[in-house]
Amino acid sequence: MASGWTRRWRRLRGRVRRPADPVRARHRLALAVASEVERAEPALPRSHLPRLFRADGTVVRRGTLDTRHASLLPGGDRGEAAAAPAAQHRARVAADALVLAKFDLGRVVKFRAVYPAQDLTLAVRGALSGGARRSVKAHEVVSVVDPDLIPPLVAHGTVGRHEYLVERWVDGTPLSGRQALADVVPELAARLRRVHESFGVSASDIATWRQGSFAQRWAAVSATELLPDDLAEPVRRLLADPHQAWSVSWCHGDLAASNILSTPTGHVLVDWETSGAAPVMLDAAKLHLFSTDPERTARDLLAAWPPGPPGAASPPREQLVLAHAWFISAYPARRLKLRGHPREQIYEGQVRRQVELVRQLLAGD
Repeated sequence: MASGWTRRWRRLRGRVRRPADPVRARHRLALAVASEVERAEPALPRSHLPRLFRADGTVVRRGTLDTRHASLLPGGDRGEAAAAPAAQHRARVAADALVLAKFDLGRVVKFRAVYPAQDLTLAVRGALSGGARRSVKAHEVVSVVDPDLIPPLVAHGTVGRHEYLVERWVDGTPLSGRQALADVVPELAARLRRVHESFGVSASDIATWRQGSFAQRWAAVSATELLPDDLAEPVRRLLADPHQAWSVSWCHGDLAASNILSTPTGHVLVDWETSGAAPVMLDAAKLHLFSTDPERTARDLLAAWPPGPPGAASPPREQLVLAHAWFISAYPARRLKLRGHPREQIYEGQVRRQVELVRQLLAGD
């Protein structure tokens, strides 16, 4: 028989709440938000009864997706190694699967859901981010010139602290791991150039774009061990040149290989939530970064990308150097934000690869 102290300890221990598992908490939040959006959006189906979902890592799903829609899932699960043991949740959600964002570090959940029977996808993120609004604007800009470059838009709206976008499912396979990105860069660059020319290409002073923080950020990253002096100084000189200017037009904003779908009729770009008017070489730098043949890709990009108004913008090669430098300059803040995150080492590898690409571009002058 337990002693009085033992019984009191057990009662006290029962009152102490165990700390919530943050991974499972995000799974539950994603399901709750998906349920709210389904109830609010007529274009989506809804579930009147709770359904059982299995949550594992960044994936929450109701079973095995068919072959057509498995490309939505990341990695070889397709799914990454789980950060916590698989859990089960019940929710009134009609979607067959939800995939949470890899870099989701905010206070609101960000995910993509799939509805195979209706051939629809749902993208959800924080309302203050403006991602859905930028995607809607991207449909307006891109569809005028190349409607096959972007998934068909079905609906969009806001529910509470989240905004959403509903698009038609595109039958395609992400380029990552399946096809060399270098092979499709000429096609994508030519199609994006038509979008730029339709939207208009203007020049923007590099020192003042985005509140003039570029030079300060570059000075900060130059003080870290990431950059050798022989790379930091040439970029610093470019930033100090008052004649340097970006070519600015409508850009995708995240041209990673996973956002490029290969379809039987061509290539489609998905996830336009970070799109907007920006230096066109920021898109080019992403293609260059993820290419398996960076030297060939640099040649293709420099040949195809619009130079901007005559005499107003910098030479394309210098713009590409500065575009990589723009991403590298975020390193100190980004590294701090990702500390302890499962993607920390992946980001570290990407930024060090960009440093090497800057070296190659400068050597090619």
